[in-house]
Amino acid sequence: TVQGGNEALAFAIGSHDFINGAGGFTGLDRPTAVLLDGVELDQGALGSLTDGQWAYGDNDGLGYDTLYVNISADPDGFAGTVTARFDANNQVVVGTSVFRDQLQLFAGAAGVDAITINGDLTSDLSLDLTAYGGSIIVNNAALVNVTGTASVLNAQAADSVKLQDASLSAAQLVNLDALNGDISQSTGQGLVSAIDLEANASGAITLITQVTNAALVSSVAGDISLTETDGITLTTVTTADGAITITAGDADNAVNAVDVSSAATGLNDISLTSGGDINVTSILAGTGELTLTAALGIN
Repeated sequence: TVQGGNEALAFAIGSHDFINGAGGFTGLDRPTAVLLDGVELDQGALGSLTDGQWAYGDNDGLGYDTLYVNISADPDGFAGTVTARFDANNQVVVGTSVFRDQLQLFAGAAGVDAITINGDLTSDLSLDLTAYGGSIIVNNAALVNVTGTASVLNAQAADSVKLQDASLSAAQLVNLDALNGDISQSTGQGLVSAIDLEANASGAITLITQVTNAALVSSVAGDISLTETDGITLTTVTTADGAITITAGDADNAVNAVDVSSAATGLNDISLTSGGDINVTSILAGTGELTLTAALGIN
């Protein structure tokens, strides 16, 4: 598995392998250096790599250039980290891929989608997607899934994090950051699922979820809209300048509002709707309207 950007971390798959298995990475530029556990590897001849060498090109009639690394270790037992370094303004496009190890993917391309995921992507234990410049987009109905107990998915973009009908899944935590943009999800079949969800954006946050706990912050200007399939605990939901709309719960699950607040100035409404109970610890709607709608009770 490999990545692009100013610095990309990768976990090699095995002896004389594409970094992305039999398909390669179609959107990968030529790296300036490739390292194994911090030690720079030698560049070898495409098609005749020896152990510990790398090459860039098309050795298998793929129709595009990609990165090859020869590491003789058994892929299931390989514990090293391959780092591929690139010049700035690198974009990465990832198709359907399955990785047996943790995956870190870095890219940077201002004003565009620096990381594009077009198919189902699976890694084990953890997945880190970082766009130093530009946005992260998961297209179509792709599923990005991190397997394993207490698994974690992190996605941080300089601009926005965009999900089409896509889904994100991790056992423990999904953490999304849009430093200068929105976190958005098309209203369709997509779902963000984990025990804990943390989402921070300078703009709006719009998500469909199946999580136990949610911490959502819009730090500059933007609404927060969350649709939850069952019950949820809102540990922190805050907007600096925007409304909050939460729709969640059924007859067997409650919405627990631990800390929900909109800006003290401006008409930033808060609306919570539950198919079961709404249990309130702290809600502050500033000068906006507060609407609580519960099928069973408000406590």
